[in-house]
Amino acid sequence: MRKLWVPSLILLVVGIIAAPSALAGWFWNAQLDVQGTDVRLVWTVDDPDGADLYKAKIEFEYPEGAKVVLVNRMTDKERVKLEEDDDLSATRRGLEVQAEFKISPLKGADGHTASVSIVADGVVLASGTGPVGKEIKLSTTVPVSP
Repeated sequence: MRKLWVPSLILLVVGIIAAPSALAGWFWNAQLDVQGTDVRLVWTVDDPDGADLYKAKIEFEYPEGAKVVLVNRMTDKERVKLEEDDDLSATRRGLEVQAEFKISPLKGADGHTASVSIVADGVVLASGTGPVGKEIKLSTTVPVSP
């Protein structure tokens, strides 16, 4: 059983990283620490040559009192705002969170579709798509240790 588990985990992680890049040729992600859980806010646009033609404004909301830290951004074209929200709560399953993505075109690059995801410890928890320039909102529960 152990021999199958490790290769399956490796394939899952490679798939999460490769799927967005195979779809559009590139992707960016902001890395957060959500109470010890590695969370990535991933975004890409269906414009294979457009990695430098877009910027992202991401707002990540979490329950009051939760410990959330921005660890890293992949590019200076990402702006990440962390905000406590008293409407979100901690449950036995984890922390309720919301991420709002707005991918904006630079240099007249528009008419494309953005794909966004919330990934925790290598597992896609929520994903969505929408037109560049419009907000895309995701909600999920991030599993965390008590």
